[in-house]
Parts: sequence; C-alpha cells; structure tokens
Amino acid sequence: MPSDSILILGSNSYLARQTFSELLKSDRRVSTVSRQPQPESDFHTVGDCFDEAFLADVVSRVNPATIISFIGGPTCPGNYADLVTLNCGVLQQLCRVALEGVKVISIGSAAEYGAATEEFLTEYQEVKPASDYGHAKLAQSAFATGVTHLTGAHLIIVRLFNLIGSNTPSTLISEKIRQRVVDLETSEDLILDDPDMTRDFIDVADVASGLVALVESDCKAGIYNLCSGRATSLAELAAAFMTSHEKKGFLKKAEKPEFRSPVRRAVGSTNKFLAATKWSASRTLQQSANDQAAVTTPLL
Repeated sequence: MPSDSILILGSNSYLARQTFSELLKSDRRVSTVSRQPQPESDFHTVGDCFDEAFLADVVSRVNPATIISFIGGPTCPGNYADLVTLNCGVLQQLCRVALEGVKVISIGSAAEYGAATEEFLTEYQEVKPASDYGHAKLAQSAFATGVTHLTGAHLIIVRLFNLIGSNTPSTLISEKIRQRVVDLETSEDLILDDPDMTRDFIDVADVASGLVALVESDCKAGIYNLCSGRATSLAELAAAFMTSHEKKGFLKKAEKPEFRSPVRRAVGSTNKFLAATKWSASRTLQQSANDQAAVTTPLL
C-alpha cells in the first residue's frame, strides 16, 4: 500500500517549486523528479518521466500516496501530435505504473474552455478550445475521464486559470503587461489593444495552497477548476501594475488594435473546488501585482 508521501514530477517549474515549498510545511515526505538537479529537495531524482522504466522505478522506490505532475506546456517543437504527447504522455505512463491506491493530480488549463461563453465556467459544461494548447489539454482531460470510468483510478485534472504573482514567467499575459508598464516613463500613458478582455487571475501562492488542499482532501476523481472566481479586465490588471510601479500615466485603448482575442471572457466557477476542499483564493489583485513587481528576474 502507498505511504503518505508525495511525488512531484516536473518539479523545477516555478509553479512546482512554489507547491513544493508549501507541501514542506506538512509532515509528509516530498520527493521530486525533473531533468535537472534541484538543490532544495532532499529527495530528488534526475531523469526523464517520459521513460516508462525510469518512471516505474521512481514510483516503486517512493511508494507515494499522491503524485502531482506539472509536466506539460503551451508550446512544443514539432507538430500538434507532439504537443498532445507533451501534455498527455506522462499521465499515460503513470496509468501503466501507478494506478492502484494512488491519487494522481495532473495540471490542466482554462484554455480547454476556449470560446465557451457562460458567465462563470464550470467543469460540467461544453468546452470549445480555441487553440492547439486548449485541444491538447482537453485530450488529457478526456483520457483521464475515460480511464477513471473504466478502471476506477483516482485521476484528477486541475484546470488552472491565468497566473499572477511572484516569479510569473515572461510568457504569461500578466507578466507581458507588467513589462510594458515597467518600460513606461513615469507619466507616460499605457496603450492596450484589448483592455476590456476579461480573465480570471489567480496568484501562484493561492494555486500552491489550493493544490495542497486537494492533496489533503478526500475529493473524488474528476476535473476541478483552480481559480479565483473573480473577473478582472486587462485594464484593471494594468492599473494594478501601474500602482505597483508608481506610474502616473493614463490607460488608453489603441485606436487601431493589432490584436483582439476571440475569447472575450474566461472566468471560472470555484464551487466544485470549494465543496471538495473548503479552500478559496485569498490574495487580492493588488497584493499579487505588488509581489510580481518585486521580482525582477522571473524563473522560467
């Protein structure tokens, strides 16, 4: 039978590191795996989780009660099939080596909802991915749902919404906007293509505490939104960063926008997650913006 230990796959990402730090506050042993060394982890293994023999050996040695996989991403060299493999492959490997008695949590994305138009996106509605990444993550969700139905495995997909906060990578929308604010002169105006586009921004620290709550809960297998449940326009996000960086200019909409997202609003419902864990996001938008502004070299 599994112990009470936790195994983190893809542990060198900034989100995984934040979650690792949060998990260390518990009494459980936390083991980590990535392709690079991780000095802060006392129980770290370097290797490729897409290698079934390697992964089977790690799982056998650690004997975890819970596995959290952070492996995946929005881009991948090659074609769409490679992107699907990047986001689904490790979960498929885990289903071959670690099903019985193990809770497996894998990271999904709000990109799976795509152009769905409900005011608050729930885990039960029709999804309409608007990107290859959204389709790839949806393939992971469909795989997990199918395996759970056929075998009773304890597979959980956590659909993350837009991240904000300390160490947010430059590839994410919150950091892209923050960098534009940083580049402004003190009284220069900020011009945005699409200031009315609305998203659900959640602090990375809240995500980490939410994942810990999920680990410690008796939640059923399935799909769970991990989000703030708050609607934030890009104008509001930019205003928070302008306050953080003490910029005095005004926010203006571009007269001839170069880009306008086909997804006008993507705000998640927190009801299912709250019912399963009693957890809810605690950081305000301004607190998150201040934390993000305080870090000048975001981790990749």
